[in-house]
Amino acid sequence: MNFDQNTLIMIAIVAMIIATIVKTLLDVYRRPKEPVTVVKTLLKCIECDYIQEVDYQQGDFIGLLKGKCPKCSSSLRVRGIYAIELKE
Repeated sequence: MNFDQNTLIMIAIVAMIIATIVKTLLDVYRRPKEPVTVVKTLLKCIECDYIQEVDYQQGDFIGLLKGKCPKCSSSLRVRGIYAIELKE
């Protein structure tokens, strides 16, 4: 089997293209996935010891009075806002 110089160059170019594609695909699949997070708001009653964790809503801020306590009917105050990383 006798190959001329042009055929060998074409085979080398095709091999390099295939190697580049395989490396790119492997890099994409090996890349660590970004963690999925959920933002929570911590509400605490201003009168009793009741604490509630709810999903964050746009406009929440520390110190905001938000809702009523189911125990004593006083106001609930936002005491914390934080993100929780979910396990997959």
